[in-house]
Amino acid sequence: SGDVVVAGEEVTVADRGSANIPAQPTSGFISKRVASDGSERWHVLQTTTTTTAPTEPVEDTGVVIDGHDNVIVTGVYEGNTDFGGQMLTAPANAADGFVASYSSTGTLQWVVSLSALTGAQASAGPIALAPSGDIIVGGEFDGTLSVGGVTATSTSSQGYVLALDPTGNAVWAQAFSGASEVDGVAIASNGDVVVSGAFTAATSFGGATLTPAGQWATYLARYRGSDGVFIASQLIDEGVTATVAADESG
Repeated sequence: SGDVVVAGEEVTVADRGSANIPAQPTSGFISKRVASDGSERWHVLQTTTTTTAPTEPVEDTGVVIDGHDNVIVTGVYEGNTDFGGQMLTAPANAADGFVASYSSTGTLQWVVSLSALTGAQASAGPIALAPSGDIIVGGEFDGTLSVGGVTATSTSSQGYVLALDPTGNAVWAQAFSGASEVDGVAIASNGDVVVSGAFTAATSFGGATLTPAGQWATYLARYRGSDGVFIASQLIDEGVTATVAADESG
């Protein structure tokens, strides 16, 4: 429709002396605005009902709009959170990732937790839409991740990429073997999923193990969009973080 959607973290500010300090808890928010003048069409809050303020209650970290103008967001939450008519409860004393779909008018259609989908404590960050309509999400996980035929255990935060169908069911996953993070997800012109980020130790992204020369290195990894089969990976450079985009030529 040409409208613009923004998602993030909405903060209640309390004036404490000379500084304005965010007062916990915060809420995730989505705002749909008219492109021509920025006037707001609708505003949705995702609000925690936990009485003891969590460290990171709700924050939306990624947003895409599908071919039906549905707004799909990723993020993290703690405690008990209302996403607009459906509650999710995060594991005790831990943050959990989520993926939620809202209609073009802001009505919640579905929301799923990453712990329920993967079995692990997992964050949800970068998001992209495949030509098939699948939702591609990247993040980090701790514990044992199990999706389809993929099972992996992380003792420290390790990166993963997950595909969901348009109704929020898990389709496939890839889990990385070493300490790593996912900072970017893109879809190539042929439907391949391209993932980027940083890693701090010897890591396999599905193929040969890559080892950073220093404390951090950036990587690029590519997977077949239909089923997540590994295609290629490479070490890009020493660095902390990297995002990725794909042009029409692939």
